[in-house]
Amino acid sequence: MDLADVDRLFQQLNSNVVHSYEEALKQEQQRRERWTQQRQRRHEQVREIMGASQLNLERLDRLEQEDEAALGDFLRMERPPLAERSSHLRESAKKRALYTGLQVPNRSLSTVYAATLLAKDHTNLTGNPGEQGNPWVLPWNPGRVKVKAAETGLNNWGCPDLGPSQGPGHTQAVFWFVFTPDRTAMWNLLALIDLYGFYILRANDEWWNCKDSWVSVEAIMDVYQYYWNGQKHFPLLHIDAGNINVAQLYDDAGQFDYQVGLRAGDLAFVRVITSIGVYAQGGGSYSEVNFSTHCLTGESYFGERGCLMNNLTLARFV
Repeated sequence: MDLADVDRLFQQLNSNVVHSYEEALKQEQQRRERWTQQRQRRHEQVREIMGASQLNLERLDRLEQEDEAALGDFLRMERPPLAERSSHLRESAKKRALYTGLQVPNRSLSTVYAATLLAKDHTNLTGNPGEQGNPWVLPWNPGRVKVKAAETGLNNWGCPDLGPSQGPGHTQAVFWFVFTPDRTAMWNLLALIDLYGFYILRANDEWWNCKDSWVSVEAIMDVYQYYWNGQKHFPLLHIDAGNINVAQLYDDAGQFDYQVGLRAGDLAFVRVITSIGVYAQGGGSYSEVNFSTHCLTGESYFGERGCLMNNLTLARFV
């Protein structure tokens, strides 16, 4: 199979991924549109009940405004040090070089073939030169990409609200690896995906409101030869809290494994999806996961924060 044949198969598989993402976004948007009027009506009912209880609604509204102002101060103070601080990328690169340099029988390495970046907000994919579409980017350098997701709570008490999206993650980075097995055997595949960035959550839940902040990051791995073998999920980060003020670095030299039987001589694709989900409920609430700041696209990347990088180790059991 020549390069043109490989690319045709990739285009087919990639088109299916993009189409599935677009359809899931449409379904989620329809769900939110159906809920909008009901949410507004319920919010008005809650205010009516609280007013009838002789609560000072004007004072409660001022507290909401103070929460939103405090969020701005919080981000201005906490976000710049996270974006500017160096990561452990140098140490991770050393560990990877040692790991991949070990002489192990029946093992080989494969670099990334392509990457697909997906986001319902295209600004979450800023900084990735490549072929542009909606809602996707095919970066010219698939080995190093920059993605993020962030959400600010609506200017209300958050009661009731929709909860986290039931559709796909706000942002997804899909890494594609390709190889041709040299022997029919059970193969152990190990994808190395470095994640360097930070996350921020803020919510101030009180007895009279329903505020919340939520983030989720997971990797999803699958292997294609004639058909997809089935997804394997790797939860990486999940936080859901009503009272939280967190701004932390996130450095993870991810190792994702998959065992699968493959036939010799026929092309196989390995797909690893890094999915980011964020949700903020109520005024002054905020959530962000960021793997995009200060990622160099040149040859030297040590000490810089904010990118995803990748590799694939192939080993067969004989």
